[in-house]
Amino acid sequence: MRLGAHLPLVIENVIRLRRLRKGGHFAKPEIDVAFVAMKRNIHELPEMLQLARRLDARQFKVSNVLPYTEELRDEILYAQEFRDLTYMPSRRIPRLSLPKIGVNGQTSAPLFEALHGGYNVSLAGNNLGGANDVCEFIESGSISIGWDGSVAPCLPLLHTHTHYFKGWQHQVKQHILGNIHERIWLTCGSNPDYVQYRERVHSFAFAPCTACGGCELLDTNEEDCLGNTFLRAAAVCGRRV
Repeated sequence: MRLGAHLPLVIENVIRLRRLRKGGHFAKPEIDVAFVAMKRNIHELPEMLQLARRLDARQFKVSNVLPYTEELRDEILYAQEFRDLTYMPSRRIPRLSLPKIGVNGQTSAPLFEALHGGYNVSLAGNNLGGANDVCEFIESGSISIGWDGSVAPCLPLLHTHTHYFKGWQHQVKQHILGNIHERIWLTCGSNPDYVQYRERVHSFAFAPCTACGGCELLDTNEEDCLGNTFLRAAAVCGRRV
């Protein structure tokens, strides 16, 4: 997808990194592989998983594409049929509790049909609805750093931009926490303001946009249908948005 990039060269460089690392299986830095899932490449997922194992990757992350162009909007995998999985828990929706079941030629079709049966699904004791109300960037303890040293909670908030969500154009406002060149970031993991910010995101109630048909509040990220406003997370590490 990136102009001028060549996958064989990327793989060659990762192999070189793996060879140059010191230590055994848990050598640093660890190698992670990220896969942006789209209609055009979802068939390549099994092959990419095999490649990640050959590269000794410790983690493989699959994410949905964030359409920055109208053309990419047609590549999303969370369209209307996404609602059938009933990811929003509700007392009015019957519950389906599934155990660990091996997925093979005999079980895949019945399981797929059960998942699309309009139930609130729990798999091996984990509710698929509740698992969506999290920020993976915060849960993993990561931050995103821009070319100029600016620090944001996640990659999309590093810069103001526009992307597309189903039939809507969504304006995302930049959210910068500070700059890596500032001395305070050397100890920001123990900084009370920064710790408090992460706790706010941990307890944050995310709007059900991916399971919704859309509304006028999707125009920007300044307010959502649950009453959350952009400035709620304003004061972090001595800075304001």
